[in-house]
Amino acid sequence: MYLVKIENDDKQVVIHAPDISNLKLQTGVITKPLNTIPSFEFSMLPDNPGYASVNPLKTRIQVVRKDKRKLIFDGRVLYPTNTMSEAGVLTRSFVCEGVLGYLHDGIPDYMMLTGTWAEVITKALANFNANIEEWKRIQPGDITTSGNITLKTSPESDWYDTLQKLIVTDNSYDWKIRTDENSTHFLDVKPQLGKNKSSPRIELAHNIQTMTVEADPTNVISRVIPLGAVKQTDNTGSTADDVQPRVNLGDIGKALYIDSPELISTFGINAGTKVYDSIKNAADLEAKGEAYLKGERPVTTKYNITALDLSTIGLDADDFETYNFYPVINPLLGVNEPLRVTNQAIDIIAPEKAGLEIGDRMKRQSDFALEAVNTVRNIGQIKKMVAGQSARIELVNTNAQAALKAAQEAQQTVDKIQTEFSDADINGIKNSLTDISDKLNSITENIGAIGKDVDQLKKAQTTSTGATLATIEERVKKLEDAAKPAEGSK
Repeated sequence: MYLVKIENDDKQVVIHAPDISNLKLQTGVITKPLNTIPSFEFSMLPDNPGYASVNPLKTRIQVVRKDKRKLIFDGRVLYPTNTMSEAGVLTRSFVCEGVLGYLHDGIPDYMMLTGTWAEVITKALANFNANIEEWKRIQPGDITTSGNITLKTSPESDWYDTLQKLIVTDNSYDWKIRTDENSTHFLDVKPQLGKNKSSPRIELAHNIQTMTVEADPTNVISRVIPLGAVKQTDNTGSTADDVQPRVNLGDIGKALYIDSPELISTFGINAGTKVYDSIKNAADLEAKGEAYLKGERPVTTKYNITALDLSTIGLDADDFETYNFYPVINPLLGVNEPLRVTNQAIDIIAPEKAGLEIGDRMKRQSDFALEAVNTVRNIGQIKKMVAGQSARIELVNTNAQAALKAAQEAQQTVDKIQTEFSDADINGIKNSLTDISDKLNSITENIGAIGKDVDQLKKAQTTSTGATLATIEERVKKLEDAAKPAEGSK
């Protein structure tokens, strides 16, 4: 799926192929954070054709996702690490940085650049490109910011630190490098990079493996102390260290602070000061403080997600990409909204795994109020689920108890039988049974002898006519049988 190639002086070597050949790296993980330098860490064995061909700071490296024809990483190797295992196996590991890191190699002069954003960044990159190798050069790309700016530079900071402070730190804009098919590097700068994507969704029971939510409400002010302009004093007898009093709510006989009951109920009392140098009237200052509390107060929320990149096995059409917004759905954590990927980890050896960091997002107080309502609803649903599950568990438990009781009774019977047999005289019982059997056999033999004697006795008993008892009995029976029809005819 991924092709990795290195380049030295226009000579390219493939060190990882997407087919089933043995040309593979041992490990390979790309990290793509928001608004900073991407990185790529990989390792290889001595039989890899690029094992001895990697030169720190000079070897360029690219990672291409072949099925998407997409350049995933573009940069250079920073430094190697050589390792030998207990078994004597040699491995070389490398840390690489993306093209954005090339800006560290350029040091600006003392300059003051003024103009639009596009003009200032174009002038800055022209200075950088004039003092760097050709393969490191960066061209101005999509710069769609409004207004004029002034950029002061000095050799105390390199071009990366200088531009990062201007774009990200001071103005909260986005920037990143884009490389075209001709390997030309472009710097894009916008108030917000990325797109709102409907696919792939990041959803529980679809591709989410783990998810954590971190909320940081430390910037919330629930009690504000508004201060206005510095009061005019005669400064008689004052020193430079004296506190300069400002217009405040005490000037109109009120407390110095204004509370937000809603915020206090959610976060407690968190006091903060807001200074308005242009306000000289305490009544206007009070209105300003109240307006401040009614505004949206930011709460930073970060979502850390490990999700499967199902595009690698054809179950999702698109893959994930830093800067983009994707639908995140996890009802158990109360999340159902588009959120931005701010960091991404791509394992080229196990490409189906994608570590994503979602956020930081600034939540408003109204969000927390709505979440409180949704939480109650979710709790109700969860209670129903738990109740149903509890009923099933209770039924199983009842059956289990009945089975346990039957097993206990059976065990008691077994124990009783074992006890009786252990207390009985087994040999005596056997002898008694043998004696009884012998007596029964003797009785059977005696009965048989008696029967023979009776037969002989019958034969021996004769009348004067010579008839025996047996013949007499036969005759009597015949007479009785002959008499029956006559009796039935009456």
